[in-house]
Amino acid sequence: MKRTQQGFSLIEILVVITILGALAAGTAVFLQITKRKKAQFITQQRLTSISVELEKVKGATGRYPPTSTSSLKDAAGVKIGQKVGEPNETNIGIETVYIALNMTGMNTDWAGLGEDSLGNVDEDEVGEMIGELKTNFLFEFIDAYGNPFVYFKNNDYKEPGKVEGYVNYKLETVKAAPITEEKTQNFFRRNSYQLFSMGPDGQPNTEDDIVFGRF
Repeated sequence: MKRTQQGFSLIEILVVITILGALAAGTAVFLQITKRKKAQFITQQRLTSISVELEKVKGATGRYPPTSTSSLKDAAGVKIGQKVGEPNETNIGIETVYIALNMTGMNTDWAGLGEDSLGNVDEDEVGEMIGELKTNFLFEFIDAYGNPFVYFKNNDYKEPGKVEGYVNYKLETVKAAPITEEKTQNFFRRNSYQLFSMGPDGQPNTEDDIVFGRF
């Protein structure tokens, strides 16, 4: 009488190991894709939320916030930028947006913009607290990758030199430029403002940028 074969052969074990390895690799790729899509979705959501609040600022003041804090005016048209100052030469555009949304009378409710949407990547402070500001830290709105969003008012599209400096999540100082249309070379959203994320590479004006108005 023949004995029943016990256990697995070496080939069968190798096949199982190969299958498990392929499944693990596939799972890792799937998780990476899911994580990337989630970060992109969160970033797009924050861009949309900021744009909604910017419309409220325009409704209250008749204009979108300038790119520079020193040019900021309140709802009555009083120039308040001198109180705020410009602590350094980086992240100025999006910091101005943050201050503008905190000015008295803006009626901003920060829908979709929780505390995880704020950062202080360049670690600067305002000269004087105004409006609804609760701290001297000069925050920026940040994307899901930890980069401050880039903001340009159309007045500064042609000469962005003073407001082009940004500090990304790698703590690198980079230069952002207003976006132009590839076909016409006209400035994108030439009559209002530009708002975009530097994307996962932390470099502005590259293919992985996430641009409000283009998704």
